[in-house]
Parts: sequence; structure tokens; C-alpha cells
Amino acid sequence: MKTYVVDMNMLQKQEFAQLIETDTTSTFVIPDVALVEMCKSENCELTMRRALKVFGPHTHRIEVAIGVSQALRMEKATRKPVSRVAILSPAFASTLRQLITDLADEEAKKAEEIQQTYARLRSTLLSQDLNASAAKALTAQGMKILGSLPKPLFNAIRKNGFPHCRFQDLVHVMTDIFLKKKAVNELGMSNIEAAAFVCARPMTTRYEYLLVRHCMLTLKRGGDISRAKPEKELNHHLDMDYVALGSYFDGVLSHDNGVKDAMEDLQNFLFTPSDEAHTRIAPWFEELATSK
Repeated sequence: MKTYVVDMNMLQKQEFAQLIETDTTSTFVIPDVALVEMCKSENCELTMRRALKVFGPHTHRIEVAIGVSQALRMEKATRKPVSRVAILSPAFASTLRQLITDLADEEAKKAEEIQQTYARLRSTLLSQDLNASAAKALTAQGMKILGSLPKPLFNAIRKNGFPHCRFQDLVHVMTDIFLKKKAVNELGMSNIEAAAFVCARPMTTRYEYLLVRHCMLTLKRGGDISRAKPEKELNHHLDMDYVALGSYFDGVLSHDNGVKDAMEDLQNFLFTPSDEAHTRIAPWFEELATSK
């Protein structure tokens, strides 16, 4: 039996409806981020009705995952990795199953109640989870940190034909370095504790990898974050949430090639020993150092 995180963009696709009918053993995780996306529209009730209709006869096969930001807060508070079990919320899943049942009800009063409830939540989401300016600022902050890296490195990754395997190793090594510093400076860990925490591949590590990866891709495309549309940056960050959560299960079902590529790179990171990535990238670093 497999468990998949489902991207919002899959929920109304015919192929997904067919998958649910033919694959009768798999379960599907609706992440908090998908529900957040449903609240982008002012008409939340209609968006939810259309998106969740496919689960009408299959509510027992649904699980719900907490938000990545919540998982990160948990790890910061406990200084321990969150588990796959801790990411799932039985109470939230029960609420969602009831919501799907209510959405299937044709009673106008119930639809109005749902709309009013989620319209109230929408204002909070717009200022927090759906804050496009904050998403762009987070990318800009990451870009600023990368700005201290050697210029030859930037020139190299911007060249056509830069090997993707080298890109993966580079992001891997940079994530390890940045996150160990963050664990010491922000989480108050010793160097030994920080190294163990990073190696355990908690949500903090997975999300940091995706953020570094996104910033490196932004650099590869030119690096001028000032011209990026905040809404587009928000979509990138929402995609990172899907991928980070999907890495705890059997992947993400998505129509977005960017999500699929990020999932592939994150899986490579999770299953590649850090020593191996450092060993492979070291000769290239030496080559860059001598090419100044």
C-alpha cells in the first residue's frame, strides 16, 4: 500500500479520478498547503467543492498533513526531527472528511455556512501562508546569503550545459554548511548536535535544501529577484511545501514539472551520503579556486 501527497492541480484531473478507482489500496494525503490554495479564491466554497468532489466515495482513504511551517516550529521547539506519524493529523483528517460530506450536500444554507467560515479564514491566510511579499522576501534573503560565494561559482552554474549531477552535489554541500550554522546560531546546538540533526534529515533540513535549491536555480536564471513577481515566488514556495511533505511518503502526485524535478532532486539528496557529495564536489571547488 502506498501513500501519496496530492497537489492541488491534480484534484480535478480525470486521470486522478481514474487512479482512485483503479488503485484501491493507496491512501492520499491532502496537505495543509492544498487547503490554503483553495482559499486563494474569494469563492472558497465553490473551489473546495470542485477540488474535493473526487473524494466523495473515498473519504476513508484520506489523510491530512500539517503545514510545513508548523513542522518547522515543532522541530525548533524540541530540537528533534518530526516523524511521518507526527506530520499526519487525525483530527484535521476527520474535519476534512466531514467537510467533503457537507460539500456534497445540495442544501444552500450549508454551502453559505462553509463559504462564511472559510472566507473568514482567508484574510488570515492572505497575511500569513498566502503572503506573496513575504515569500519573495524569503527568497531574497537566501539570495543575499548566496551573494557571499565566489564569483567563479556563479559564472560556472550559469553556463549552458552545467551538469545537473554537479548542481545536485553543490546544493547538497551548501545545505549541509548553511544548516549546521543555523542549528548552532538559531537552535543553540553544539557543533556535534548540529551535525547529527542535519544528518537525521528532519523537515528543517529538507526545507532548507529546497530553499537553497530554489535560490540556486534563480541565480542560474540570472539572479535578479527584484524583478520577480511576488505571486510567482509564492507559488514556488507553496510547491516546496508539497515536495517537503511528499518526501515523507511515496511522493507527490502533481501536474507541475517543477514539483516533479524538485522531488527528484530532494530524493537524491536524502539518499546520497553527505561524505559522497562532498568528495565528488571537492575537485571542482579546487578547480574553481585555481581559475581566479
